[in-house]
Amino acid sequence: SWWRTLSRTSGGTPRLEDPTNGLPVDRREQPAIVRRLLRGLVGEIPATVKITDPLARWLDTFRPELLYAFLGSMAQIRLTREIARRVAAPVAVHIMDDWPAIIYRNGLFGPLLRQTVLKEFKEVLHDATLRLGICEEMCDEYRVRYGYEFFPFHNALDLEQWIPHAKKDWRIGTPLVVRYVGSIIPDAQRDSLREVCDAVSGLRASGMTIEMWVHAPREQSAHLQDGRVPYEGLHLADPPNSERIVEVLAGADLLVMPFNFDAHSAHYIRLSLPTKVPAYMASGTPILVYGPSGIATVRYAERNGWGHVISTRGVSALRDAIVSLLADQATRERMGRRAQALAIENHDASRIRPTFQTALATAGTGKCGKNP
Repeated sequence: SWWRTLSRTSGGTPRLEDPTNGLPVDRREQPAIVRRLLRGLVGEIPATVKITDPLARWLDTFRPELLYAFLGSMAQIRLTREIARRVAAPVAVHIMDDWPAIIYRNGLFGPLLRQTVLKEFKEVLHDATLRLGICEEMCDEYRVRYGYEFFPFHNALDLEQWIPHAKKDWRIGTPLVVRYVGSIIPDAQRDSLREVCDAVSGLRASGMTIEMWVHAPREQSAHLQDGRVPYEGLHLADPPNSERIVEVLAGADLLVMPFNFDAHSAHYIRLSLPTKVPAYMASGTPILVYGPSGIATVRYAERNGWGHVISTRGVSALRDAIVSLLADQATRERMGRRAQALAIENHDASRIRPTFQTALATAGTGKCGKNP
């Protein structure tokens, strides 16, 4: 994705290329009819993975001193543990959303699989030398839920490069541009994003010169135009690259950050903080946050005033909020400057990187301990 680039180098040693072209595990795909049957039985199909010979050779050559693991499935848990055993390296676990709360809730055998994956997840947590969460609210809950210390680390930005290109003029343009940038996930924001499009379409039909831009992978955004009359003024575009992202965000009149209101989605994302939050904030463009108040990002915006929050579901409320924000230049500027100040305070890479590096370095020595 445009906001995160991960790489690894080791001193003067040349970088070791991934011998598997980004596919370090064998995935054994079942025929479609088998997949449909399995979904009915287990709700979600657990992937089968194994360390390939090329990956094994790569690991033996690279000899990692620490495994930094994003976990979100049984396959990821098992692969992480198998690699850790092979290279005898400590593990740092980083959790991005509350998948343990919803995984394997459906299907005939879902409850049994759920017991298994949660048991193995707890074993990884027990063995880990460092446990990280995406935000303070997640860490607070996980400390109670799992009995271990968790530390919050979220996406950071090089704000020395961002702020000079951020918004400095809060007058609205013609046409008015409402913009969404990021993934579109069924269990996260897909339904609410569609409602934002409904609101913009309604304003356009009423005579407002307004456009909605959605920058997302095409396979995710295509649903916004399928099975119904296409939205007038809706533009679908690819996610911007890292060189253009500040320009794209700062060039909008309003950024939208939607979250689904259904119970399943809210349960899944309630402890998350999307990677785009610091980028939105640093851009200085006013932000409309649309989602239930129980979600951590919504509370973050409410508590700190970096976004205008609509926590009651409804296209009418969205339309009113959009009109109000676009019409009030003083509020737009105050909100934009507040968001920028908080981005500098909470998400500046120059402050966060040294702390993160120290945490990983300490975890690599195995000295972080297993107990809170």
